[in-house]
Amino acid sequence: ILLVARVGAIYLAQATLAAARYAEAEQIARFANFLHPWSADTLALRGVIALMSGSQERSIWFLQRSLALFPAAAATQAALSGALLSLGRGSAARIAAQQALELDPSCAVAFLYLAEAERIDGISALEVEDTLRSGLTVAQRADDVVALRCALAALLLSEDRAAEVSLMLGGLDRLIEHCTPAVQARLRFRYGELLLAHGQIDRAREYLQQTVMIDVSANAGSSFSSKI
Repeated sequence: ILLVARVGAIYLAQATLAAARYAEAEQIARFANFLHPWSADTLALRGVIALMSGSQERSIWFLQRSLALFPAAAATQAALSGALLSLGRGSAARIAAQQALELDPSCAVAFLYLAEAERIDGISALEVEDTLRSGLTVAQRADDVVALRCALAALLLSEDRAAEVSLMLGGLDRLIEHCTPAVQARLRFRYGELLLAHGQIDRAREYLQQTVMIDVSANAGSSFSSKI
C-alpha cells in the first residue's frame, strides 16, 4: 500500500510541477519523501522543484543526495548541472553535464547545460555550437528543442550570422505552445528578446505584448482556481 501511495504521489507531483504549481508540487513530493526517505527518485524530484522555484542551493542539496543513492541517473546529473550553472559554477556544471551524457548520450538538456558551461569557461564558439547542434540531433521534447534553438540563435547572433539566426527562430512561436507550462513563460520572453536582437522590432513588440497578456490571464485563472 505504501509503495502504491508513494508512486501515486510522485506521479501527481510531477504533473503538478509541469503545470508550474511549485508549492503544491513540493508538498506532494515531501509526502512521497516521508513515505520513503531514501528514494533517489523523490529526492531528485524535490531537487528539480527547488530549482524551478529559484532555490538553487536547496536544489543542489537534494540532487546530490539523490545521486549519492543512485549515481547512474542521467537526468539527475543534468539537473545538477543546471542548478550549478544558475549559481555561476561553470566548471562544476560542465563536469555534471558530461557525466550525464556519459550515462545517456541522448539527454538533450545535458547538451544545453554543457554548452552554457563551455561558454562560461571560455571554450571557442565553434565548439559550443557543435555541442548545441549535437543536442538538437537528439532532442525530442518541445521544451528541449526550443531551449536549444534559442541558445544556438543567441550564439549565431553574436557572430553576425543573420541568415542562420532566421532559420533557428523560424516557427519557434508555434513550437513554444507545445512546451510545458513550467517553462513556457521563460521561453516566450527569450524568444521575444531574440526577435528584438535580430532587428524584428515590431514582431518582437507584438509577441511580447501577447506574452504578457497570456501570462496575466494564466495567473488570474490560477488565482481564481485556488479560491474555489
